[in-house]
Amino acid sequence: LKELQWLGLALLDPEKAEHFIGIAGPDGCGKSCMAFLRPTIPGWKVEVLGDEVAWIRVGSDGRLYASTPLNGFFLHISGFDPTKECGNEFLSRNAIFTNVGYTSLGYPCWSSCDMRCNPGEVTYDWRGKSCNNNNERTIEHPQASVAVRCINCPTMHAQWESSRGVPLSAIIFCTRRRTGVPLISEAFTWQHGVFRASTIRTDALNSRKGENQVEPIFDPMGMARFLGYSFGDYLKHWLSLDKPNNKLPKLFFINLFQNGSDNEYLWPGYGDNIRIFEWIIRRISSPTVDSVINTPIGFVPMQESMNLKDLCVKWKELIATPKEFWMNEMIAVRKIFDSILGTNLPKEICEEFNGMERRFSSA
Repeated sequence: LKELQWLGLALLDPEKAEHFIGIAGPDGCGKSCMAFLRPTIPGWKVEVLGDEVAWIRVGSDGRLYASTPLNGFFLHISGFDPTKECGNEFLSRNAIFTNVGYTSLGYPCWSSCDMRCNPGEVTYDWRGKSCNNNNERTIEHPQASVAVRCINCPTMHAQWESSRGVPLSAIIFCTRRRTGVPLISEAFTWQHGVFRASTIRTDALNSRKGENQVEPIFDPMGMARFLGYSFGDYLKHWLSLDKPNNKLPKLFFINLFQNGSDNEYLWPGYGDNIRIFEWIIRRISSPTVDSVINTPIGFVPMQESMNLKDLCVKWKELIATPKEFWMNEMIAVRKIFDSILGTNLPKEICEEFNGMERRFSSA
């Protein structure tokens, strides 16, 4: 039995085929907000299996089955827009807010909630200071959050409470990097995917300074805060699943938060994230149909293989894998592994380190 911090989704495609996908990664990477995805491509339906924790086991058929032991969601509220993400109903009851602002009538508020105050109503920030006459004041703390029961979510899947779990078609690991990490990539193999997931670093808000200063945080698989035993042994458990009779899900990696030269996001996100899932599902069901680019970090989609209808995006920037960025990443992560794992680093991870460095050196 493996444990993973996740969001579980059930996607029904236009042909009415259902696909179960797990999304894992550090906090603040857009994972939980995908529970409220409103597809911009007709014919798709998205439902939720669970949030925060997944228990994963190998079924008798060799597939990985995931179930959730928790009855709730935990979201970082900063940037969450209820009007775009079904949140008005979701947050109307059974919700506990932390470090958000509030009104004189006791209602929670934060910068992106588009709150309309009644005449004479006073708004306070998370420290209790009035911010009605100070447009520069940030209402919520950078790590403001909300915990909500699953019953609030209007799109829970019928099997979300199943103890048997659902068979996973793919596991997606997400991160939040302003540059360097492409929008979407696919691991070459299971071992390569475990390696990629074990090296995740993310740009996170510095909660100690309380300002929007971005620092890369090492958070492998989004599990840094939850591991109760050796990280090396945890990786060995994941690697041990790669057996001839097991039918393992494909591993993918996404980064929804790349910035362009104007400091604006390159990818629109929200309902357009269904375009990423559409490509992933095609790679699962018909991997030879779509054209891909073989990069040193994995496969990335060619522009013509992505459904970009009605979008205007800078595709080359979205899928770029700059050599200098990744060589620096490998140096930084090797130092971290040396300090926390030493000789307990699995040999398979060492092999993948060397392989990626060779591919970039010859690129």
